[in-house]
Order: sequence, then structure tokens, then C-alpha cells
Amino acid sequence: MLHALVRPPRPGRPRVAPARAGERGSIAVVAAVALVALIGMAALVVDGGYLAMRRRALQGVADAAALSGGFSLPTSATAISQAKSIATANGYTNGSGNTTVTVNSPYLSDSRRVEVIITKTVPTFLGAALHINTGTLTARAVAKMDPPNASIFAGSTACAGGACGDALCLQGNGNDINGDVHSNGSLFISGNNTTSVGDVEYGNSCSPHTLTGGATATSGPTNVATQSYPLSWTASDFTCNYYPTGGNISTSGSWWQSGNWYSTGVLKSGVYCSTGGVGLQINGSNLSGNITLVSDGPIQINGNSTTFTAYRNNVLAYTSYSPASSSTNAIQFGNDSLTWTGDIYAPNGLIAANGTGDVITGSIVGKYVQIGATNWTMNTGSGGGSIPYLTE
Repeated sequence: MLHALVRPPRPGRPRVAPARAGERGSIAVVAAVALVALIGMAALVVDGGYLAMRRRALQGVADAAALSGGFSLPTSATAISQAKSIATANGYTNGSGNTTVTVNSPYLSDSRRVEVIITKTVPTFLGAALHINTGTLTARAVAKMDPPNASIFAGSTACAGGACGDALCLQGNGNDINGDVHSNGSLFISGNNTTSVGDVEYGNSCSPHTLTGGATATSGPTNVATQSYPLSWTASDFTCNYYPTGGNISTSGSWWQSGNWYSTGVLKSGVYCSTGGVGLQINGSNLSGNITLVSDGPIQINGNSTTFTAYRNNVLAYTSYSPASSSTNAIQFGNDSLTWTGDIYAPNGLIAANGTGDVITGSIVGKYVQIGATNWTMNTGSGGGSIPYLTE
């Protein structure tokens, strides 16, 4: 009898049973789920990156539109028109191409702020396979235009005071003040060929409020509401680098650059401080330096042909000193051919200045201000009013 020869299985090779129909269906489901997950991950990477890129570009347009509108503040209608014009120039027109451009000014009841919101709906790439056909992008920016600082500002609301009898007194010939002159109290300006290229303002219905002796202005004197100080620094806003002995900077000390001394030299850059009511003083000609003076006592700077530039916060000199008399100097500076860049700030006392041929870029801001000068050139205050900036 013949028997069929059956080859035994080879060692180490297990038999594999053929897949049943039900198992084949399960594999198909798992593969489909895996494919959906893979598409979702790809969509997240591709579409997510694309939307992030478009979002950054959109934010740049919103920022530019807000800043452009800010140049027209506080005229809200012009600011809104200008902001929308910039958005359109960059491809985002309200009501066109799934785009919404909203411009609000005044913003939060502030006529010096403008808000721009741009919303854009864009198509996706791989997201469409998951029925996510579009993505919505939103960018927002708020710009602000600060009111201009006066070149010269007196904060006192008194109708008398200071060394010349008024809250703000400017006397002398040939002075060119390229900015506003404001007093919350009385005001007196006198001198041939003395001009203010800006507004001259007084407050509190004070008299006198006079331009005389050939002095002229772009406008004014105009009676206006009391204004806040355009500067708001305190001593805590400055980190001191030097404490000159007795507050006298014009002595030999570590604050002079190598090879220089007080008679004619260059000061090291930094903040010079005094406390305890001692005050600070610099006396000498042909001096220069990048410095800020901070004190709770009086500050005095005298000398010819000096050149100083503010070191910190665009402040050249600040004191919190509050003299008992309105005619006592809190800050006094003068002499001839001075070139200074920075603000002079004494919110509690009198700032007295004099000299010939001086050039000052910055603001003089005091409770009282008295200036007796000849052929001064003073550039506009430094605290803003010409360039808007983003706040949100």
C-alpha cells in the first residue's frame, strides 16, 4: 500500500494561517484611522506653520496702520482714514477678500489713541481633507500720540511769583524758542526779535499774560486749562554713579576722565547725586560730559562754553527741592555759549537761567521759570508729541 509522503515543517519556521475575511476588515479600519491621524498631524504642521506666518505678517500691517493713524491724532476722523489707507495699501481692505478692518478713535474715550483690528479668513491646505477649509486670523494694535511738551513750562497756578513777579518770565533780545511756552499761572515775555514758534499759553485767567517789546509767537497768549507737568520723574527713577563730596563736582575726584580736572575737562558718563539738601554744583568753563544731575537740594551750573548731554531718561538736571520762597532758585544755570541736550526739571521750585548764545535741546520744566537771555536757540521739548508709539 502506498502512502503519501508528507514533508514535516522546517524547524524554526512557524506556520501562518491565512487571514480570515473579518480580520482583513479590521486591518483596513486601523489603517484608515492611522491615515486620518497622519493627515491631521501633517495639517497641523503645514497649515499651522502657514497660519502662524500669515498671522505675523498681519500683525505687522496692524502695527503700521495704527502708527500711521497716530500721526493724525487727536483728529480722529483723519486718523481712522489714514489707518485704513495703510491697511489697504498692504492688501487688507475692509469688506473685500474675507477681510474686516476696524479702526477705533477715540479709543477708550482717549482722543490721543487709535485702535486697529484686522481679521482675515484664509484657506487651508491639508486641513481641507478633514473638512477644515479655512482659518481665521486676527491682529490688533493700539498707538498713542502724547501731547507735545512745552519747551518752557511753569506749573504754578499763581498769578504772581518767581524772581520777576510772574509764574513764567522770559526776557531778552533775539531768542528763538522752537516750541510751546506754557504757564499754568501768569506769563510775561519781552524782547526784540524774540519768537516762539508755537503756542504761548497762560492759565487761571491771570494777568499779566503779556508779549511785549517786540516779542512774537505763532499764536497766543491764549488762556487754557491747567495742564499737568509734562515730566514726572522722581529720584527713584535714577541709579546714582557718583556722590561728589559736598555736592561740588568742580573739585578733583574719580568722576573726571583720566588727565582732566575741573578747570577744563571731561566728566565721566553717569548720574551725579547728592542727598540731605546739600545740592550739586558745577562751576567752570570748557567742560563737557554725558551726565545727569539728581538732588534734593539746589542745583547750580555756571561756566562758559560748556557742552553737556543728558545721561539718563533725557534728564540733564532734576531736583525735588522745595524752597520756602518762590524767588529762591531750585536750579540755576547760565553764562555764555552753552550747548546742552536734555530736560531741566524742578517741579517744586524756581528754574533761573541766563546767558548769551546758548543752544538748548530739551524742555525747561519748573514750578516757576525765569529766563534772562540773549540770542538763545531753544529746540522743542523732548517728551513727545511728534512721534506716535505702540502701547498694545
